[in-house]
Amino acid sequence: MDRPVFYAPDFFLDNDQPWLSFGNFSIQDAFDLSVSPQNLNFSEPSREPFLWRANGLLEAIARKELNKAVPVEFAVAPGESFEIPISRLPESNQVFPYGFWTESEGMLGATPEILFQMNGYHLQTMALAGTAATTAPSLFENPKEMHEHRLVIEDIEKNLRPLGRVEIFETSEKVLPNLKHLFTPIRVELRERVSPETLVQILHPTAALGGFPREIAKTWLRKQPEASIRRRFGAPFGFVDGDAAMFVVAIRNIQRFDKKIWLGSGCGIVEGSVPENEWQELKLKRQSVRDMLGIV
Repeated sequence: MDRPVFYAPDFFLDNDQPWLSFGNFSIQDAFDLSVSPQNLNFSEPSREPFLWRANGLLEAIARKELNKAVPVEFAVAPGESFEIPISRLPESNQVFPYGFWTESEGMLGATPEILFQMNGYHLQTMALAGTAATTAPSLFENPKEMHEHRLVIEDIEKNLRPLGRVEIFETSEKVLPNLKHLFTPIRVELRERVSPETLVQILHPTAALGGFPREIAKTWLRKQPEASIRRRFGAPFGFVDGDAAMFVVAIRNIQRFDKKIWLGSGCGIVEGSVPENEWQELKLKRQSVRDMLGIV
């Protein structure tokens, strides 16, 4: 069996050696959801600092300095004795399990978001932005969530247009066990072959994970307190097989480094955002990961 190679850079693409290869590996074909829950003593992030910077971001948006940015918060727990919960990853066409785990570090999750899927000249991606609990009213009735989703579509279409004809399909709600998102499939027939690394540079981070306009939002993100600890949260993660490639957005995951487990979540701040609502969304996203992996 050929040794698999994975593309796993940090979020800001600062790593000059983003490709990972492992001498020992195994293929997981099926998932047994009967494992016992694991107890982790998570320290949750503080509410007041988040509300302060969310309000500051809304002031910057009101001044027309940018349209959107995505702050991230982390819950942290001791991770020296943590067992890999690979058997908890869901089998579903709504999410995509991914990750790696070594003696010193790891990342494991199931993301609802593809950065791109490419087969020859055929490229597929998606806009996934706008979030609510599954029991909440339709996201189509929420002007703030619809505005956020349109920004993501606009960002992706603008950046892909030089590569070929961009087709944008109908928006729907992607419903997961705890959350639902606005979801728009996007397809491109490429005029010429494009390398996966080039596509990463073109697409990442989309407005769903970075912000809009992209470079201004990225500058804002680099100045945030979580920039030094986010590692691969929200980064591209993928593999290449000949002319085909599959790259996901590394969200809904846990990471292990510095002998700790890091559980991150992000939220899109746009005009009309209510900081307290965004804080609750962050908590809901982290809880969805805990439920998925059996972490209590």
